[in-house]
Amino acid sequence: MRALGFFSLGFSTALLLAIGAAFGLQSWLTSRYRADQALWRRIPVGFVIQDDLGIPALLKQGEYSHVTPDITAKNFPLLRSDSHLANMGLFTPKQDTDVKTVLASIKSRKEGAPRPAMLDECLQYGAYIAALKSRHLFSPDRTVICLGQSAVLNGVCVVPQIWSVDYGLWNLGTTPCESAGSKGAEFLVVYTKPPTIPRRR
Repeated sequence: MRALGFFSLGFSTALLLAIGAAFGLQSWLTSRYRADQALWRRIPVGFVIQDDLGIPALLKQGEYSHVTPDITAKNFPLLRSDSHLANMGLFTPKQDTDVKTVLASIKSRKEGAPRPAMLDECLQYGAYIAALKSRHLFSPDRTVICLGQSAVLNGVCVVPQIWSVDYGLWNLGTTPCESAGSKGAEFLVVYTKPPTIPRRR
């Protein structure tokens, strides 16, 4: 009888430990999932990119305060001559990383099948955020990099980037491909597939 009591107590304890471990694992997985999700932020609007207007008109829309002379159609040609819709988002690595790793992370992302944003999409995003005049979205230390296009200038690979200099103002320039993964940098992506809608049961 006493042995049965010890067995019951031991079984109950083991069951409680198993439930606690399962709950702890679930909590850990949930926190990791949420942390990963926080690195990927969809922008809840579709951007109409008017490539037929050309780079000067796209720059004018964003009212960029300074534009590096390297940002030209020769170095970063517009690949389209019409208008298209782009559903964008931002990827922010947790730590310093190289461009190859960033590109690999973007490519491996299943949800939405994102691709790195091109220059025209980068310019339209900058214009959108500047027009919102939102202090939450437009902090004074933001750097957004677009890896969809690169150019070789003076023997160095560079990609376009925009960075905030004041409330509602961006600068536009380039950054070396090798140093594009600096901590805090955001990478603009374009989702090629619509978001997954949960099925009704």
